[in-house]
Amino acid sequence: MTSIRLGEKTHNNVAEFEPSVFLGSAQTVRQLTKGEALVNGTCKCLNVGTAGTINFTDYAGEDHSNFPVTVGYNPIMISALLSGGTADDIWALY
Repeated sequence: MTSIRLGEKTHNNVAEFEPSVFLGSAQTVRQLTKGEALVNGTCKCLNVGTAGTINFTDYAGEDHSNFPVTVGYNPIMISALLSGGTADDIWALY
């Protein structure tokens, strides 16, 4: 049996996951609004237009503040983009 550890969550079977969550190109994208949960659930990655910092809730449900992001692709899985931060033009890739 294969185990995967993501944040505080451990999953014992890779088959529990939709493969596109981890592999391959994005199937859809959504522009994000600070202070809102992601309507499509946890994303694979963020694409940022203006570098800076973001505040977010990660896949494991933990909040993070002043996390630095660069222009372009940032491979972090978030479930909510919280208010604040200096980055702008932020897109979620699913």
